[in-house]
Amino acid sequence: MKKIYSVIMLFMLSVLGIAANAETIIVNVDSKDRVYYTYNGTNYEFENNGDNTITVAQYSSIYIKAKDGIFLKSVIKKSTGADVMSSYSKTDCYIYNGTDDGETYTVTSYNADDVRNASCTVNVDDASKVSVQRYNNTVVNLENGDNTVKFSTTDEVPFSIRPVMSKPLYKVWLNDVEQAPNGTGWNITPANGDVIKIQANYPDKKESVKFNYENEESQEIITKVTVDGVEVTNYNDENFEVQCGSLIEVFFNTTEYKVDNFKVNGSSQSVYTSYSTYVTGTTTFYVNAHKYAVYKVKLTITDPSHITVYKGEMYNNIIYTGLVAGENNLEVPENNSTIQIVANSGCYITSVTDNNDNTYSTNYNNAYVVTCSDGLEVTVESGAIVRDKTVVVYVDDVTAAGHRYMSRSDRSNINLESGYNVIPFCDGDNDFQIGAYNSPICKLYKDNELVAPAYVGGTYYNLTMADGDVYKLFLKAEPTTYNVTFDVANDAASEVTVTADRITTISNFTETLEAFGGTEIKIAANDADTQITVKVNNEPLTIGEDGAYTFNVAANSNVSVVLGNDGISSIEADAATGNVYNTQGVMVLKAADAQSVNSLPAGIYIMNGKKIVVK
Repeated sequence: MKKIYSVIMLFMLSVLGIAANAETIIVNVDSKDRVYYTYNGTNYEFENNGDNTITVAQYSSIYIKAKDGIFLKSVIKKSTGADVMSSYSKTDCYIYNGTDDGETYTVTSYNADDVRNASCTVNVDDASKVSVQRYNNTVVNLENGDNTVKFSTTDEVPFSIRPVMSKPLYKVWLNDVEQAPNGTGWNITPANGDVIKIQANYPDKKESVKFNYENEESQEIITKVTVDGVEVTNYNDENFEVQCGSLIEVFFNTTEYKVDNFKVNGSSQSVYTSYSTYVTGTTTFYVNAHKYAVYKVKLTITDPSHITVYKGEMYNNIIYTGLVAGENNLEVPENNSTIQIVANSGCYITSVTDNNDNTYSTNYNNAYVVTCSDGLEVTVESGAIVRDKTVVVYVDDVTAAGHRYMSRSDRSNINLESGYNVIPFCDGDNDFQIGAYNSPICKLYKDNELVAPAYVGGTYYNLTMADGDVYKLFLKAEPTTYNVTFDVANDAASEVTVTADRITTISNFTETLEAFGGTEIKIAANDADTQITVKVNNEPLTIGEDGAYTFNVAANSNVSVVLGNDGISSIEADAATGNVYNTQGVMVLKAADAQSVNSLPAGIYIMNGKKIVVK
């Protein structure tokens, strides 16, 4: 029972939903017997002469249609006074209901015979194969023999005469004058009293078919000729004939040959791989073709490792191999006469020129496209990219963005990871693009200064980078700024190097450094034999495997640097044995002597309750 109630409720809701979106159109017709309307593919009769209220869904449409032998004169929209009928149709009108609830359309109609001021005779041998329509798309119902057809000389010509089936009609005459077809049909404009004769069926007779060739190569392009699907081999005979109405098809080898001109009865035709036509009389084919040439092209290059040369389009991935520095002789087919030249990864192309004084530019794929001709000489100047400059890009959290990217000017991508990305580059890599999508924020800073995106409110940056620049991209949260001060003993100032953000050297220890949270600070002795002690906020730092002291800024920080071990002793050769622990309290050696202690990696350890340093 509960299921039945649910079904009823769903039905009621669907009805209410339709009703909520339903609107009305009022159609006023002058004669309900002359017109009808179509809505959602169903035909409906009008109930009244005058107003008829029709309920339709919002944003739907109806068609007003004239019955056979009736024309629409006008369909006037009341609110605008405009006639909404199309200028080329007098038999139907499309009405779109947008937000026009209650709109009225007035339909005026009349008998077509009232305006048909002329008539002609249409004689047809087989009406089942023929379609005739007046210009306004009204269909002419035909029978075999003579048919009297009335029409308006202003609104219903020309007549469109077409075959019902795919096979074309044989011939059409107007007042005994044969008419030329327009494609597969005829457009005939009769006058009052004219006679149109349509012969759909082909006569039972043979027709001569001839093939004329410009030269021997023109004959070689034809691979096969068929008549009604059956191959024939005697098509070059002087007396070659086919049954009138037969379909003759000519096949061409357009892989190795180019069609320069192909004519049928003196009229040029387009040819791809074949051409077909129904024979209605004497038919002459003219063929002018030549075999594709192979162009000899000289390609001079700086270094073959710098570039890739493609035969034709890059996507075909057909590559010229065996190239050498200096001159290379290429064979380029006439029917695919382009080569595409692309710089390899880590290389660049300075110029591509030819002996016709052409200078080439790259396309959207960064390829130089050269259309070749016989004897063309192409010169490519190239080089290997030396990325001798460095930029640092710091990202707080790459996982905070649905997509992030960095690319060079040649659209090659650079993978960004969380934290520091040290990127070598050259001037040719500029401009760079950096951006991100679907992240809580996207803020980019250069040397702690906010960078404006390429457009207001955007998350895309176009950047010209210089050696030593530091960019910081925040995708998860706004950065916090902290103050870092340095307390470097006078005798230590010249003995150490302090580096921020991997590449920025800090030389003035009296100034306060403003640094974003996460900024890496590294302190290292200039000489490996120089011993220093580094503390941050009075907490000693542990020397790293690289021999430097490193920390990431997470608060206001004071960095102190002094020469010596500041109470940390070195292990002597005659030191007593004992257990050795790292600064985390983990034992790394048991009952160790001086020799085994000195074999430990460089760093600070605790032995017999004292800190020791191993260099």
